[in-house]
Formats: sequence, C-alpha cells, structure tokens
Amino acid sequence: MLAVERFLDRAAVVHMNGFSFLGLKLTIAEGDASYVGDGDDGVVLVSHGRAIKLFRMDNKGTEVSQHLNRIRKDQAYKEFKALSLLTSHEDFLEHQHFPKIVSTELDTCTAWIKPSEPNVDAWAVQMEYLAGAVPIGECARLWGLVWDEVLCFDFDRRNQNLQDIMDQLCDAVKFMGSLGIRHRDLDMCNLLVRISDFRLFILDFSRAVLPNNDERFSVTDDPTKLLVDCLNTPFYPEDISMSERVSIQYAYTESYRNPLGNHKEYDPSDPRSIGLVFDKLFKCHIDGDLNFGPGIDTVSFESENNRIRIRIESTLPTEDSEAEQTKPAEFLRHISKDDRLRAINGLVAAFGNRIYSDGVIIKQNTRKIINSAEYVHNMSRYKLNRSQTAKV
Repeated sequence: MLAVERFLDRAAVVHMNGFSFLGLKLTIAEGDASYVGDGDDGVVLVSHGRAIKLFRMDNKGTEVSQHLNRIRKDQAYKEFKALSLLTSHEDFLEHQHFPKIVSTELDTCTAWIKPSEPNVDAWAVQMEYLAGAVPIGECARLWGLVWDEVLCFDFDRRNQNLQDIMDQLCDAVKFMGSLGIRHRDLDMCNLLVRISDFRLFILDFSRAVLPNNDERFSVTDDPTKLLVDCLNTPFYPEDISMSERVSIQYAYTESYRNPLGNHKEYDPSDPRSIGLVFDKLFKCHIDGDLNFGPGIDTVSFESENNRIRIRIESTLPTEDSEAEQTKPAEFLRHISKDDRLRAINGLVAAFGNRIYSDGVIIKQNTRKIINSAEYVHNMSRYKLNRSQTAKV
C-alpha cells in the first residue's frame, strides 16, 4: 500500500481559504504502483486511481546537480501550480479538459520504478488517473470508421468527430488563457482522448508560463528568465568549470523545449499550436494510411479532405490567446455524438486494442468510403450544371 507521511520540515506552504497545507513525503515500494511510462520530463506511476508524475532529483552532489535540480523542481512546481489553478477554478466543470489535481502542495517521493531504479528520489505531483484515455494520435484513425456489413470510412463521422475535438481544444486554450496560463507545449504527445465519452485532455505543464500574482502559490521563474540567466556569468559560482557550465546551459535549453513534439517553431503560441495539432491529425489519414485498394475513388477522397480541412481551419484562432473561435455552420447530415461514440466503441470491442496501433487494420479491412452529405450535394449540383451546359 502507498505509504504517505507528512513532510513537516518543508518550507513551502500553500495558503488556501485560510488553511495551510504542507506537501507530502511519499514512499512507493515495489508492487505499490503500476509503471505507465517515461515522458521527456518525468515518470508516471499509477496507484489507487491516482497518477503520480515524478520529476527525478539528481543526487550526485555536483555543481551541475544543484542547477539540474533547480530546473526539475521548477518544472514540477509548474505542473502542480497549473493543474491547481485550472481544476480548482469555479468554472472548471464547464472546461473539464485537465486531470484533477490531488496534491495540495508539491510533494516529494522515494519510489521503486523498476529493478534498475529501486530508490528514485523525486518531486511528485499527484493527479486524477484518466482511465480509458489514449494518445490522440493513436485513436484519430477511428473517428471515421463505422461497420455497415463491411468496414467503412464515413466522412461525415470523421469530420464531425474532428470538429468536436478541435472545438474542445479551442475551449481548453481559451480557458487557460483566461487564467494567465500559456502551455507552450501543445502537441500530439500531450493530448489524450477518453474513448468512452470522447473528451479531450491536456497534460504536461512543466514548460508552461504561469501567472505569478496569485498569493496562494510561490513565485516560479519564467522559462525565458531562466534561459537568459543560465547564459550569464554571475549566475554561476566562481569555481565552476567551463564544461560544467556548458552542461548546465544544455540542460536548461533541453528542459524548456519540446523534444517529442518536434515543433518547427521554438515557442509557438497556444492558438498557433492548435493549427499545428490540426495539421498532424490530418496526417493520420494520409501518406497511404487510407490506401484501401482497387475500387476506391482516391480523387474524391482527396477532394473531401481538402474541403473539410479548409472548413475547419476557418474556425480556428490564429493570432493570440484572446482570439475567438468561429463557429462553423451545421453539417448537412448531422450525426449525434452518442451515435458516433457507439460506432467507435463498437470497433474497439470488435478489433481490440490493435486498432490503435499503426493503421494496418484500417488498410486491410476497409472496403467502402461513404462521402459526406456536403460532397454529394456539391457533386449533384456540378453534374446538373454540366448537363445543362451540354444541352446549350
């Protein structure tokens, strides 16, 4: 069982509604928690319905270690502070796109992670475990599939599911912006979708820019300030070597960029990142992933894709965090969310988790494309105009 002790000698205290909270000292022994995986900035364990994100401490005791630990504690605190601000807000129930915070302060932890890492010291952030949520890139291929005697790709389902997800992402970014939070790392690797209710979640706030005017929380350094400081000589002790200084500078730079997301821009705004995510979601359906074989009209497929891409792109904010999303017109053939969810969950039940993997099931089993109502309407008008022109 997860052992939890009060860490009474912690200096950092959060004052909330007249009460003071101390961070906890967690001890996680072998078998107490399940290992979920490593990210580019932490390790995630799960225990008793809680996800515990660990930011490893460097215990080598060198000059470099001191600076590395400053980075990691800063990142851990950003994760804690962002989720605290978002999920404790009075309007959170209207914008539930973030895992609920469980920690009442930044916790510390000694954890068994795996045989090669039996006693890892770390800062820890406890949050709700999002059961049934999968990375957005792994489930995007499902959004257009439906079973109709054969496996079909239905454009109306894909388009409406895609619009739904982009609406949720825009709502989440607007909510973050209203609280003075800029994520700075919105990408496929930090977005999950819970299949049961098709809800989008944003994770990983360790690179965020946060407001420093909330008296409940300690002030955290802005990433830009940290990067500038690490390049200045007065930032270091006099006896630090040049190689140590280079190591620290490299660590700071790596800690505040996104190695997994591979952004073309170093620090895109969150609204700009919405467009980058949209581009990558479209790539889940091209580059041969929907090469269904003979009998499929690839020209009409490309035409459908281009049409909906332009339509959805026109609804996305493009400038800054205050930009409003433009609501699209209704789809001609509206499919209820419940109907779309039943189709997705039915496919997962039929094919198992393999359907998330690499698109092979889609390529090998899809036999039919169902064009959208908009495309059918446009084509019927086009054919009518051609026939009338031919008569003249």
